Amino acid sequence: DTLKARDQKQMDYEGLSNYLKSYDDEYKKYENNPAHISSGITSFVSRKYDEMKGTDPKLRREEKMNNLQKKIEDLKPEVEKSEQDTKRFDEDITKEIEYFDNFQIMDFRKYLSDYIDIQMESYQKVYFTIQYNI
Repeated sequence: DTLKARDQKQMDYEGLSNYLKSYDDEYKKYENNPAHISSGITSFVSRKYDEMKGTDPKLRREEKMNNLQKKIEDLKPEVEKSEQDTKRFDEDITKEIEYFDNFQIMDFRKYLSDYIDIQMESYQKVYFTIQYNI
């Protein structure tokens, strides 16, 4: 269960990080080159539609940048929290593995000690049998 929860937290973190990166990349694209927003057909149609509506491209660009900035600011704390959760699960799993390893070592030592005791008893019986018969 812990591994499943850890995997889910890792996937959440990766998903949020990808969203943040895509928003950040888009924001930088608008910030660095306002004329070249996108070369796709949908962007072309969108720009032509805005021109026909009479929307100011600079105002639309600033509005888009503000929306992206707000999304980035909203996502940053979520990404940080998700990263902390992932690290916490990693630490928990590491502790569980160490506990399991220590338990295995103690268990192996007990079985080895029991085996040695049984062997000693067996050899003592053989020794006494030989001593008694001689």
